Amino acid sequence: MGYGAVTLLLDRLARRSGTPELVRVPARLIIRRSCGCGPDATVSSAGTSDVPEGLAAHVAAEVARESRHAPPDLLVAQCSRLVDAFTEGVKLNNAAPFLAAMREALRRCEELDDDPHAWQAGISLLRGAALPGITEHERRHAELMVDHARVMVAERTRRQATRALVRQEMVTDQIGQMTAELLTTLDEAQIGFVLEAHLPAMGVQHLLAVRYRGDEDEADTRSEPILACGLAAPGPFLTRQFPPAAPLPQRRTIPPCLAPPGR
Repeated sequence: MGYGAVTLLLDRLARRSGTPELVRVPARLIIRRSCGCGPDATVSSAGTSDVPEGLAAHVAAEVARESRHAPPDLLVAQCSRLVDAFTEGVKLNNAAPFLAAMREALRRCEELDDDPHAWQAGISLLRGAALPGITEHERRHAELMVDHARVMVAERTRRQATRALVRQEMVTDQIGQMTAELLTTLDEAQIGFVLEAHLPAMGVQHLLAVRYRGDEDEADTRSEPILACGLAAPGPFLTRQFPPAAPLPQRRTIPPCLAPPGR
């Protein structure tokens, strides 16, 4: 909810639009003993009580509802391997293949900078799945496998949050160092050297600063590049044609930032 709220706020600020927008956040019921339910209570989901063949698709759909970056075909493949390893592990009383598949899914999630918590919903479906022909011992083993996977997801989520906090602190320190150096610069050339030294560490790979040249004829108003970092500086161009296409990386959104001229 917090991620969606910030995304909506930034979009509203960028578009300067006051049009209301309805956003539905997916929710799920998590049964705990604190609500009075017994340890054997499960959440039934449509389709999971029929045959295990459709279980992988349901798991992938649940994960996709909260995933931000994972491609759908990747989720389907991962969930198919996960469900196969789960059913095999229940029958053979061996959790290793299932946990290995879960570990690999979380590793790919980390590579995509996705939210590991999205897998909790899919894992909950495995706990409530009706696997035909299993004994009471196998059912308990399945629950232990699911609980272990939940712990893995929680640990990965906590690790991701810790890395994000450390990264934010590093960026804050970098901004402080860059600001201190900018305050001591004497000309525009030094500004470029300072920015090129610090911006990549903060995730900014390209910067183009231009000076707006006002003119009586607005149609012919031009902008003159005065600073370029991470790309070749273009020549003067019509302001209404920003951004200039030639020197900038393709398939990238270039957000303009306007600042008053300094003295």
